[in-house]
Amino acid sequence: MAALLSAPTRDAFSGVLGFAPFVTDQEVAQRRFVDGITREFREIVPVAPEDFSFSVSPERSAGSLGDFRCVFRLLGKRQVITLGPDSLAVNLDDLPPPGISLGMRLLDRLRIMLASDFEDHEVYRAAVSHQIHVETVGPKTASEFLSSFAAPKARDAMESSPIPGVSYRPGLRAVFGGESWDLRRTVEISELLDGALFISTDMTLLDKTVFSFLSEPDFVENLFEWVDRATDLEYRTAS
Repeated sequence: MAALLSAPTRDAFSGVLGFAPFVTDQEVAQRRFVDGITREFREIVPVAPEDFSFSVSPERSAGSLGDFRCVFRLLGKRQVITLGPDSLAVNLDDLPPPGISLGMRLLDRLRIMLASDFEDHEVYRAAVSHQIHVETVGPKTASEFLSSFAAPKARDAMESSPIPGVSYRPGLRAVFGGESWDLRRTVEISELLDGALFISTDMTLLDKTVFSFLSEPDFVENLFEWVDRATDLEYRTAS
């Protein structure tokens, strides 16, 4: 029987575009980052000079190329877009749902920005991650739902543990994928909300021919909903 879940109140999203070759001219990359963010994002979120910060300036350079960072803060300090030496990423933490919709919209803008402002770099990897803490509303509690995935050997091993007081908390881990992509779903007991589940979904694509999903706003949401059904999770509003 599926676990019935209440609508999540907060969620977290991150998306990364890995590119090659890596950045070698930090100041040029910095200018391109500011120009691209200003052009692509000013219709979505406010863009102001104080929202940008850099690891390189006329007075200071990054300690090493690996330390190079350009950061744009949007919607608060916990929501950032970051350019590194070989990646462009968006991180949205503690947003009201559906954070994944905004995250995918921003990630698609970053794809467009890379193609126009960093045309000498090519995306070779894309990754999306989404996490939520969500309460169950019945008929099973979070613990009862996860107990159906318990490994008998792990449960029995607690009786012979050399360390007293050992507990075993079962969880669910499922991996879906194909030749050039994979999607990993993990479900376990939440450490933030009593009696709730922590659900993490991570997708990685390693073939540029499948990056078209970035320009299809509903694709990832629909895919994640399919994974919900495949892992016996169903969202309901508590009455």
